[in-house]
Amino acid sequence: MIPENSYKSNDFVVAAEKLGIDFLIITDSEQVSSKFSDTVIINKFDAELNKNNIKKLKDVTHVLPVDHSALKFSGYLVDLLEVKGNKLESINLSMNKYESRKIFNSLLDIKANNEIIKNIDDINIFINKNGTSVLKPNYGTASKSVLKINNVEKNKEQIEKLMQDCFDQDLVIEEYIDGKEYALEGTIINSELKKIVIFDKPVEYKHPYFEESIYITPSE
Repeated sequence: MIPENSYKSNDFVVAAEKLGIDFLIITDSEQVSSKFSDTVIINKFDAELNKNNIKKLKDVTHVLPVDHSALKFSGYLVDLLEVKGNKLESINLSMNKYESRKIFNSLLDIKANNEIIKNIDDINIFINKNGTSVLKPNYGTASKSVLKINNVEKNKEQIEKLMQDCFDQDLVIEEYIDGKEYALEGTIINSELKKIVIFDKPVEYKHPYFEESIYITPSE
């Protein structure tokens, strides 16, 4: 599954070719189609596949999205074709930050209170009860529009801008967990975690925002 604006597409194709894997590309992009014209199906990710294209997928055994914008459509395909991959239900849960935190809280010793908020008064009440917190869009990705709040009055301008930018979705506020941040790269197959690498994030954020960063190598 290759979305139009993914910078990762070619790496996945090259890897599949090196491994000798037969693959088919489904994309919402004419540009991608022209590059890999012999193995491509074009389909909008918010539209169901037609019967003719479904027939072309009869030999598919796995579905792999290469970017977050293809996740829900890939889940739809996994359910439709009954093949290996992430089901739509699990994708919907993982992309919903409020529901994800509820699951994490039920499984982990480290817990963080969270709520869906409607206005600044809700934020004030939550912070007065829970202290420093993080405000974010419920369905956001790549740390976009994530805001650390110590004091509502001090951060009021940033809060109002975030609420304006994310007017079309719920906002979630969550207790801030202090500590050093690490990233884990790995795979989960049949509920079994295989760790590839754990590394620290050496960049200090320019609070109140949490900028997304790309690292060439671990700092240590």
